[in-house]
Formats: sequence, structure tokens, C-alpha cells
Amino acid sequence: MEDLPDKKIIRGILEHDSRIIHRVYNECFPMVERMVINSGGDLEQAKDVFQDGWIIIYRKLLQGKLELSCRFSTYIYAVCKKLWVSEKKKRTTRMKPIPEDTQIVEEFDSELKLDEDRTKQLFYKHFGQLSDDCQKILILHFNNTPIEEIQKIMNYQNAHYTMDRKYRCKKSLMQRILSDPNFKSVQNEYLQQTRSIPL
Repeated sequence: MEDLPDKKIIRGILEHDSRIIHRVYNECFPMVERMVINSGGDLEQAKDVFQDGWIIIYRKLLQGKLELSCRFSTYIYAVCKKLWVSEKKKRTTRMKPIPEDTQIVEEFDSELKLDEDRTKQLFYKHFGQLSDDCQKILILHFNNTPIEEIQKIMNYQNAHYTMDRKYRCKKSLMQRILSDPNFKSVQNEYLQQTRSIPL
């Protein structure tokens, strides 16, 4: 927003100048969207964060408490980043750990055809490489959280979208495991062991 002075932006916001407001949105929102999506969020969450950041800034302007020590675009990005980090922390505190039982192994073992220890090893290795968003969805799923509750916690728009996200995250985890260079050799070893067991 180099060619639009910050004073003009602030005045435009206070005067509800739609031309300036739209320009601020079009130039600032993509930065916030990238930040949210790159750290495990989605488009809807980016919109929510940007809107909340906009409200905070507008209130500060009305109260005369907004003091800029940087460009306006940098300031709104910083406000939105702080909101997003805070939101992620809140979600993390609500998350239970992955249950230490065989439920997870059973869900994946039928397709992986590995022994329990090997399945766990591959599972935890690749689970930790998923996005924060996917990890949270799957933790809730493995804790038998109803889809409606997952939707509420993750702040998704509907149950269908929530189910689709859960499916995609689970599929991504499975693909990561199947693409692991160690998977084939471990699977072949296990299959050879099971074939050698007398009936």
C-alpha cells in the first residue's frame, strides 16, 4: 500500500469510504490468508481472523488509541497473526492426546498389514508431519469425538465439510505412510513371517 498514505487509509476507514476499505481488504487479506493456511488453517478461518482483526483496529481508531509505528498493512497483519496464534493455542488446550490403545492401530493395520509395533512406529512418524489442523481433527476423531463437536471445535461451517476434512486428513496420513521408503520392506518382512506360521 505504498501509494496510499496511512493517514488517508485511517481517515477512509473512519469515514466508511468503501473504495479505500475495499482496497485495504484486497491488498492486506492475501497476506493474512497465506499466513493462516501455511500454519494449518483454511480460507474460512483466514476470513474470520481478518474480520476480527479489522474490528479490533476499527475500535482502536474510534477510541483514538491506534498509534502506528509501522505501515498500516504491517500493523493489520501483526494484529491478525496475534489473533491466529491465540486461537491455535486455545484449540491445542482443548485437545486430548492421542489415546494410548490399539484403536488407532486397528484402524490402519487392516490396510497396512503390519504388526502392531511397526504400525505404531509408522503412524506416529507421519502423524507428526501433518498440518496442525489435520493433527487436531484426527486427535478428536481418535478420541471418538462426534462430528458435530469436531465441527464446533474447529470452527468449520458444516458437518459435511468437517467429514470431508477428516477424510482428507486421514487419507493424507495413509498416503504418507504408504510412501515411506521403509514401508515396503517392513510389510514384506511381516508377510513372510505370517506365511511361515503353521496352520
